[in-house]
Amino acid sequence: MTKHTRLQFLAAFLVVYLLACTESAPGKSTTPTPDPTDPTESGKTYLKVTNNTSYAVNVYINDPPLYGDQAPEVVKTVQSRGSNQWELQPTAEGSNGETLYFEYLIPIGELTIPFYTNTAASTRLVKLEADKVNTSSVPDLPPIDTDSSFVLIRNGSDDNIWLQQGIGTIYPFGASVREIRTDSAAVYVFKNVSSLSGWTIGDTGTRKDFPSTTLQRGLVYTFFYDRQNGPQLFLQEPFDPNMNDKIWSIPTSSETGTYFTVGLLQSRINVETDGYILVGRTSYNEDVVTQPQAGALPYFAAIAPNGDVAERKIILSANPSALNLRRFIDEGTELVFTGQAYYESTDGTPFILGTDYTGEPLFYLDSFFDEIDASVESKYANYIAKDKRGYYAIGGDFYNFDTKLNQVYLDKVRRTDFDAVEYERLWIQPSADVQPSADDGYSYMLYLAYDGDADAYIVVAEDSANNGSLLYIIDAVDGSQKPVIRLANHTINKVFQIGADYYAAGTYLGVSKYRGFIRKLNIGSGAWDGNPMFVDSKYPDGATMIYNIVQDRDGALVLSGACVEEAANQDERTTDMPWMVKYDLDNRTKKWERVYEDYEGYHIYSASPSSLGSYLLELYNGMTYQSTLISTDLLGNIGDQEKAPIPRGRTFTVDPPGSPGVSAVVVPLEDAEMQEPETLILAKGQSAVIQVKGSWESYAWYVDGSPVGTTPAYTFTTTVREPGVWTVMVVVTSADGAKRSAWRRVRIEN
Repeated sequence: MTKHTRLQFLAAFLVVYLLACTESAPGKSTTPTPDPTDPTESGKTYLKVTNNTSYAVNVYINDPPLYGDQAPEVVKTVQSRGSNQWELQPTAEGSNGETLYFEYLIPIGELTIPFYTNTAASTRLVKLEADKVNTSSVPDLPPIDTDSSFVLIRNGSDDNIWLQQGIGTIYPFGASVREIRTDSAAVYVFKNVSSLSGWTIGDTGTRKDFPSTTLQRGLVYTFFYDRQNGPQLFLQEPFDPNMNDKIWSIPTSSETGTYFTVGLLQSRINVETDGYILVGRTSYNEDVVTQPQAGALPYFAAIAPNGDVAERKIILSANPSALNLRRFIDEGTELVFTGQAYYESTDGTPFILGTDYTGEPLFYLDSFFDEIDASVESKYANYIAKDKRGYYAIGGDFYNFDTKLNQVYLDKVRRTDFDAVEYERLWIQPSADVQPSADDGYSYMLYLAYDGDADAYIVVAEDSANNGSLLYIIDAVDGSQKPVIRLANHTINKVFQIGADYYAAGTYLGVSKYRGFIRKLNIGSGAWDGNPMFVDSKYPDGATMIYNIVQDRDGALVLSGACVEEAANQDERTTDMPWMVKYDLDNRTKKWERVYEDYEGYHIYSASPSSLGSYLLELYNGMTYQSTLISTDLLGNIGDQEKAPIPRGRTFTVDPPGSPGVSAVVVPLEDAEMQEPETLILAKGQSAVIQVKGSWESYAWYVDGSPVGTTPAYTFTTTVREPGVWTVMVVVTSADGAKRSAWRRVRIEN
């Protein structure tokens, strides 16, 4: 290859390689070149450049990057917040000096985009004097005004690939780095190239043309390559040097007093400026996070696009002992919540709560729910939706002690004052749809949405008899119901609309393995339209579960949830890996796929469009109750900017309500009293009588968060429980109404 040829295609674009990008990321400083001995004594001339910007910078001397038909002969790099120096020749007599051109290396997740603008603001003129260290500095990042376009390519195939124009020119240059390795990516900067027509990518055996793409200056074009489909354009965004500030992760804390259980993450309407709303609850101990009735404190925070967190506290005059936020609606000027409030009852009562964005209550009411269902044993509110007339539908399930059925319901509510609402029962699930399973029949609400065109609510409930789901279309005015739509062996996690068509998505519960599915629904006829479309992960022997759907700007779907590498592990939550796929519904193909293998044991609990045009994910570990919020880059990758865990303020430290002490009697072993809540070990077949010391007005016992009794003593039996560790807790109430609690672990061994 001749030098002239090399100069030509170096003038066409600059290749930035993944390895070099990683080394250039901000915050990863390197040790500058040590100052030499006195240059006067050594007789040498040096240029020292100091970089006080947030980006690593390439310094070009006399030859700007991508400038005319000249290749940069001298390229030096100065790390962010650092300096570097090089030995050079002094300026020739009669010359004005050397011109320094600066190219800013802006990281976007795991990749780096080089930015250069040919303006006076991005240059420095220096005249190198002999026998001394000549100093200069990197100018601040100039306003973004680039005449280049940027192409990001991720290789999703099993082969190493390279970019090529025409027949004979291979990109990038250099045999050692010419290829984009499998599951890696590269960035290309194009100047004076307006189209990708005639460009191909692939390996020696298979080369694919790029789709017809006109390149516009200042835009980032992201392609995903696989061997079957070739390069696919899946994102086109304006180049923004602040992209990296919006790629971050925030873990939650498990420290005593600050334990946070993530519940819901939603994007605001104007996510670019307003960011996100996060709600959940804090508990005083990791072992009781499944027991909100023990004193959970509601958590509410506003999260800016750059990951800054503004925490808010909700204080109610009603003063329930615990408030468990389950779902909310962002009204644009206020937030409206539903969930469970706990007073004396261990089951609690549903509520409706409105707050402003500081957490200040605007209205709150819960007592009317008991009036609607005075005869039921327990009632839970898990979902909220709103119709076009301003009425809210609160949905969940309740248990009827007389019929021994757990049924789904919708209650219709409209706020009239701070402590007043209009309310009525809108709909109740027919008892005929709740088939008994084991001793009791049960059904739980899985999803609730409102469709304004049909003026109807869409309710998805569990079908315990058929290991599947029941879908109801309910008139928002009178609660009349169309015939139930059944789907056996499929758990529907979401119903979404594209144009005039509806689709359900979730998990197919197959005999051999779980599979993610999408199925078209005909709302008018009340029937399924066609067969399910199955979506599997990259693991041929694995299993997949879809929990979330986001419709992207180009109309494609972004599916997310979890996958496992081996189907045999599909019920073992510790092997879950967060999984996200961009899916072309028309062609029934995956456009790209990401598996976050470093987060084994987690699944994607919720997904929202992010301020980048990509995604903000909420990763949740159901075994440890740990969560991580992650903002991805343009390719779905995770950056290394980790922010402080949440919650952060002392406001959200929850103290245990006290410990009256616990004693235990092992049967048929000898009696034993234990002052401290240490683990009690039982063999399979044994039982233990656990008592609370002292005399109390009332008692409430729980095993792993489930109510089990209200007597002074509780007998823990092992015959109906699996081996492992169980948590037994009691909440007692004194004569003056004060509450105390105590807990202990019980280990069952084979």
